[in-house]
Amino acid sequence: METTPYSVDIITPEGCTDTRSVQVVVIADCANNLFFPNAFTPNNDGRNDVLFLRGAFVDEVYFAIYNRWGEKVFESTEITSGWDGTYKGEQLPPDVFGYYLRVTCIDGEEYYEQGNVSLLR
Repeated sequence: METTPYSVDIITPEGCTDTRSVQVVVIADCANNLFFPNAFTPNNDGRNDVLFLRGAFVDEVYFAIYNRWGEKVFESTEITSGWDGTYKGEQLPPDVFGYYLRVTCIDGEEYYEQGNVSLLR
């Protein structure tokens, strides 16, 4: 993505002409365009069943989910891969889990975050 000028030539049926131009400035503000929910409901109702990182201008991602004892229950390096609330094939009960998130943006900026996410059923 890059800043690009766009122009359009306008010609009326009477033969009058005009040109209009606009400069489209692309601001790849990755860190301010990330969203990682603080809760999700993996109850198979088709809404919020999978915990995903959502964001624009992301080049690389890593996130991991930990239970209250520090055991890693999920990890991913794909923005399209999310956690469905299971561990070793079993549905986990409602609880609060810790997460660690690392993102590298397309401009090379790195972003880190850690916090809690609630699994609700």
